[in-house]
Amino acid sequence: MGLCPSLGRGGTKATATCSGRGKSVHFFDDESQQELDPRCVHGLHPPAQPAEQTSTQLSRKAGSETRPSGTTGKPSSPPPAVIDVRQMNEKLETILFQPCQERDELRKRLALSSPGSTFDECRSCSSDIYPGGPPSHKPNHEYERLKIQCMKAMPDLQSLQNQHTKALKRCEESAKEADFYHTLHSRLLSDQSQVEEDMDTLKRKNNQLVRERDHLQQSCEEMKRLHDEDLKDITDLRSQLQQVMKQNGSSQTLNKPYNKAMGKLEGVKKDYDALRKRYNEKMASYNTDLSRLEQKEGENRRLQKQIDKLSRRFETGQQELSKATAQNKELQREMERMQAEVTRFKTMQLKAVKDAQKYKEERDAVFTEYCLIMSERDEVLNEMDRLDTELELAESKLKNMSSEKRVASGEMEALRQELNSVKEERGVARKKETEAIIQ
Repeated sequence: MGLCPSLGRGGTKATATCSGRGKSVHFFDDESQQELDPRCVHGLHPPAQPAEQTSTQLSRKAGSETRPSGTTGKPSSPPPAVIDVRQMNEKLETILFQPCQERDELRKRLALSSPGSTFDECRSCSSDIYPGGPPSHKPNHEYERLKIQCMKAMPDLQSLQNQHTKALKRCEESAKEADFYHTLHSRLLSDQSQVEEDMDTLKRKNNQLVRERDHLQQSCEEMKRLHDEDLKDITDLRSQLQQVMKQNGSSQTLNKPYNKAMGKLEGVKKDYDALRKRYNEKMASYNTDLSRLEQKEGENRRLQKQIDKLSRRFETGQQELSKATAQNKELQREMERMQAEVTRFKTMQLKAVKDAQKYKEERDAVFTEYCLIMSERDEVLNEMDRLDTELELAESKLKNMSSEKRVASGEMEALRQELNSVKEERGVARKKETEAIIQ
């Protein structure tokens, strides 16, 4: 029995078991231990046994079966059956060498071009298929490079989206704050206009009161002057009355003008008291309006300071809003660039997937060809069995040729030693190739 390690599609391990006579090939799943049909198992890799090893094993088998036991004789030329076996081995070697080589090359290309596969996986797959080391190949890293670039671009795109969201939130907050300050500024402007209107009204009232005060002061001065003149006239009249009374000794003739003048004096005093009272009322109203005017002016200054402060804050908010808008536009351009880059990567990834699908179809075609080769191999093995039967018949007739058997045994030993040396050289060469690929 010969065991040939291979891999199924999706990483399923399978084992190809060859019968002792080479009449059939059976595939077994290593996990389920069930027999698999080689024509139904798509993607199952054929055993990676070199053609020269197969031909050598066949030669060894043919030589071991041509050796009869317990006979001796003189050396002679090889029988025609052995020559036919050697010719058949050479023909089989020439038939199987080139398809096996093409099959191995296509298997390497399919393993490297499959999506999600890496160089380490391909190398482990090659180590399972080729125990001595994989043959030299050039891996295609384009898909892996694009995948890594896409993976690196996704966090940058996510961070840009987060920055864009934060900038939008800041922009909305700045817009709300600007609207609030704008509303407050409008309300303060309306309050300021109302205060200015009140101030204008109070100023007009103040000017009117000032004019009234000046008029009252003039009237008061005039009344004082008249009062002083009246007092002077009264004094003069009193002095004249006293002189007349001293001279005449009788006051009845002078009482009438005196009483008349005293009545006029009392009327002037009443008018003076009324004007004085009105003047005091006007002065009190003037002082009240003046205090209200000063209060309004202080409130106006306070509102003006608040308006200036709010204007500065509004200008600062406008500048921050402009900066946030510019930053938002920059982030939008950056995000559009990253989205275009991601779209390009996705397009290249789809192209790589299509190429992988094409390679997969090629792999299926290769597997179909492999099945045909295996069927031809079965036919060849059947032919070999027929030749073995004829060889056994020839062996029954050539038992007396011991010398020829010794010669054939010597040749087979030399071939075995040569095969061992070739195997050692091939193992060393494969190890060197594997080390070169790893480096």
